[in-house]
Amino acid sequence: MSEREGLDLAEITALLRRDYGLDPTRGGMVRSLARHVQDRLLTLDIDIHGYLARVEADVGEREALVHAMTVNHSWFFRDPKQLEALGARMLSLQASGLGRPIEVWVAGCAAGQEAWTMAMIATQLDIDVRVLATDIDARAISSARRARYGAWNLRELPPPLWDHLEALDDDTWTIRDALRERVDFEVHNLCGPKPERRFDVISCRNVLIYFEPDRAHDVVARMRTSLHPHGELVLGAGDLMFQPQVVGSEPRARTSQLPAARTLRSPAPARRPARPRPSEAAKAAKTAKTAKTAKTAKPAQSAMGAPGSAPGHAKMLTPGTPDSTPARPPRRAVVEQASANLEALDEAGAAVARGEIDGALPILEGLVRDDPLLAEAHLWVGIAHHSGGRDELAGEALRRCRCLEPELWPGTLFAALNHERRGRWQAAARCWAELDRLMNTPDAPPVRGTTALQSALPDWQAEARALAKQRQTTLARGTLGRAGDPNDD
Repeated sequence: MSEREGLDLAEITALLRRDYGLDPTRGGMVRSLARHVQDRLLTLDIDIHGYLARVEADVGEREALVHAMTVNHSWFFRDPKQLEALGARMLSLQASGLGRPIEVWVAGCAAGQEAWTMAMIATQLDIDVRVLATDIDARAISSARRARYGAWNLRELPPPLWDHLEALDDDTWTIRDALRERVDFEVHNLCGPKPERRFDVISCRNVLIYFEPDRAHDVVARMRTSLHPHGELVLGAGDLMFQPQVVGSEPRARTSQLPAARTLRSPAPARRPARPRPSEAAKAAKTAKTAKTAKTAKPAQSAMGAPGSAPGHAKMLTPGTPDSTPARPPRRAVVEQASANLEALDEAGAAVARGEIDGALPILEGLVRDDPLLAEAHLWVGIAHHSGGRDELAGEALRRCRCLEPELWPGTLFAALNHERRGRWQAAARCWAELDRLMNTPDAPPVRGTTALQSALPDWQAEARALAKQRQTTLARGTLGRAGDPNDD
């Protein structure tokens, strides 16, 4: 139930889970769902049951629902270290003498940014490649085929790769025809039949975080069957990392690591990954759990690991045993809890903004445990720790916020201040430069969030612009801290 709209969304969330594996209660998606459904009920003048029947019968209505629920924000050259490693992998495959184009599948391609980036990298490296790019959102696929992008999408693209773009006007670019021949776009449901082709590289980055764990296990296992021998499945740093169940005598996937990414190769020697040690903060959080919480809910796993863990190392989830896995709450209760969490986030964020840290921080940390994808919750946790002088915990929370929602620029502002306080001058300089880009790119998406966040934005914006301008001037003079500090990463 969405208490603000008075909607019972249980049947809609059940449909999204059943048909697409999506969990609308993760990452605040329930807000988008409630807003979309409310708008459609008013437009069509029907009740929730009539809307559900329409979604089941009308392809266009279903496409609109899926579009409202999917997260399509992405950009070109996202996570450069991962892409550089993928380029090296493609070079290695070509050098092995395949005698054919390298087959790449970009799953969950949004509006095509990653697929075009992969084709650009392959072209620059003189690699013969065929890219299949798929997404569940038919509208996103249409946008990918049109291939028109503004400055926000292209802000991270290195200068050499701009040769593959053609300017349409001062603010819009498109993909040149020579590159278009290398990429095919298709609407595809990862929970449906897999593509008929087999692939040397499958990139499914930052997609599974929005899936129910059981369905994500199944998706990973079935993707592995689409790989050529010694092919590689790459999952993003933002994904929960799943160790798939393996059928028959097929060896268990070997887990290796690209920079800030995870890969599953096929085939590979059997090896169980080591269980990561919990950090002190994670131990304390576990100890503080009440008996009531332990009985009623299974703690959510953080996509980025516990505070204090190494960047890019997601937790490995192994299938639970019947005795150790608590029963799943009824779907309606889960939706109601998601709505209650958002209201608690608003109240706790407002408390942090007022300086009432001690009472707000436990609530925020509980929200992060319940839903690790709530970027705004990580932001407020980071601000609270920063205000309390707990610099390492603040830095970790702000890193997670920026990973989940790069356009949430207050995370970059406070990360820059946090790095300066810790004497990490090079990292601070990178954050100030990124903040300047975020705030001055013409088509940057608006920051969305709770009332507490929206209320704080005007003051932060004025401070951010003034500080970014000052720091950029200082950087130009070479006098910001010790730019060569060996402890800075």
